[in-house]
Amino acid sequence: RIRAFCATNKMTIVSSAIEGAKNAIGAGGSQRDFDELLDRACSEGCPFDAIVVASASRVARRVGEFESYADRLSAAGVLLITVDDGGANLLGKGA
Repeated sequence: RIRAFCATNKMTIVSSAIEGAKNAIGAGGSQRDFDELLDRACSEGCPFDAIVVASASRVARRVGEFESYADRLSAAGVLLITVDDGGANLLGKGA
């Protein structure tokens, strides 16, 4: 679903991470992986224009936490895009 969205929208995938289907981020090692991705995305010379995820629920269990991630990324000039039901939501202050 994410690869198809990126292809349709002419987005180049420069890095990918696939977390287990049973665990949303926030349960163990997946959270560390996402935190590392956030740090990389927010660092100087960031290689990303956007982070594309299947759904908000795969990033955070609470809406406020998800919005915090989106705002942090937006401040660094990176969009957080969720792909739900064939559509997309661009999230963050600048979206």
